[in-house]
Amino acid sequence: MLMMAPAFCLTICGATMRTGQRPQPRAGTRTGGSAEACGGIAGGTSSDAPGDAAEGAIRAGNDGPASRAWVASSSLSSAVMRRRRWRASRRQCLPPAQAASAPQQSPAKKVSRIARYSGSSRARSSGQKPSATGVQILDQDQLGTEAKPEAIIASPAISNGRVFVVSDSALYCIGKKTAQNSSHPQSAVGTNVSSNPATFVQVVPTELLLKPGDKVNFRARLFDAQGNFIREETNASWSLDQLKGTVENGHFTAANVDAAQGGLVKATVGDISGTASVRIFPPLPWSENFDGMAVNSVPSTWVNATLKFVVREMNGTKVLVKTTEGSSLLSRARAYFGPSDWSNYTVEADINATQRRRQQGDGGVIAQRYSLTLFGNDQKLHLEPWQPETERTVVVPFTWKPDTWYRMKLEVQNLPNGTTRARGKVWPVSETEPTAWTIERVDPIPNRQGAPGIFGGALSELYFDNLKVYRNN
Repeated sequence: MLMMAPAFCLTICGATMRTGQRPQPRAGTRTGGSAEACGGIAGGTSSDAPGDAAEGAIRAGNDGPASRAWVASSSLSSAVMRRRRWRASRRQCLPPAQAASAPQQSPAKKVSRIARYSGSSRARSSGQKPSATGVQILDQDQLGTEAKPEAIIASPAISNGRVFVVSDSALYCIGKKTAQNSSHPQSAVGTNVSSNPATFVQVVPTELLLKPGDKVNFRARLFDAQGNFIREETNASWSLDQLKGTVENGHFTAANVDAAQGGLVKATVGDISGTASVRIFPPLPWSENFDGMAVNSVPSTWVNATLKFVVREMNGTKVLVKTTEGSSLLSRARAYFGPSDWSNYTVEADINATQRRRQQGDGGVIAQRYSLTLFGNDQKLHLEPWQPETERTVVVPFTWKPDTWYRMKLEVQNLPNGTTRARGKVWPVSETEPTAWTIERVDPIPNRQGAPGIFGGALSELYFDNLKVYRNN
């Protein structure tokens, strides 16, 4: 499947390009600029603003018309952009005589033409055919009506000779109605039985979400070093790691305790073993103050918390910290701690933000895929159905003082008319809970279910404590 996102478009046009050949700009053009400087290349955003990634026209020698690559990405780092501009300037400054005599180090590699489908938030879908001089629009259609257009808010997808386009109201398929069979037949996994020694044990089911008292039958499957199936092992030795319950001959029964659990079911065959991951959640209500957890640990049942959150001591008690250590890729994180099919519940938590070099982080709580988030530097409160889609986000001013504990409360309820109501409130822990809601939205494009969680964007450290999750009244 080929995915082409509006924020990152790569279009390759032309006939032949030599791999390993030094790229050379065309006469009269410049690199690092707009689409016009590249001869009218399709796709992406064309601009001369700093930070745009624009590769210049690439000469393909005597093998055919020029091949060009246009890359536009708002997500590339400034360091990558600086390197590309430096390389472009080096190519631009290459003397013509030296460019003409550049060695051909590898055989020609054919680059096939592709037809590019694009969509926009202005509700237009088009098919485009790249050429050596530009792009030809093959077809363009209005989705919805001019008065009520359907915005395209997702990337096109290609599968089995068809193009799929998703609007905010419908799913469209471009192609023949009759199904096309794939030209690459797939063989069933495990059909080729191997006689080689076993080097890997697979425990199936591999990952489970259970309730207290649930029963599951696990199986141990053996594979050789090449990944070929050998057999199902009936004489495996079974054990539990950080789980309360019993397991015998693969038959697991979760302990009927009113506490969340996360651990492994382990099968050992000879000197090799394999595991299955199990998380067990009791029914609501839940509460967690982290006092029963070890320092520098993370809750075992949480998803996406490792290396991003950690339990620490603070003023004689324990809190969960959104850390700032490590890679900048870990500075923003959403951690989830419940089943993803839950609905109609409320999440509460205490939150405290610090400041470092006049920078204050962002933090909040998540319920049913809605986020109630405080933004420290902006001093605003957001209620977000989906963070990238800002048109559906509700924003109100909110004074968030650093080094002060606040209570956040987010309630999400599916309504009988098919919409979903999300509303939240924030107040200092030292004060009583206000009667009125601070922020509210009734979502006509609702998130009907989702796991509870927390969000932290740590320019400086954030602290969480006294989490609660319970059904709405």
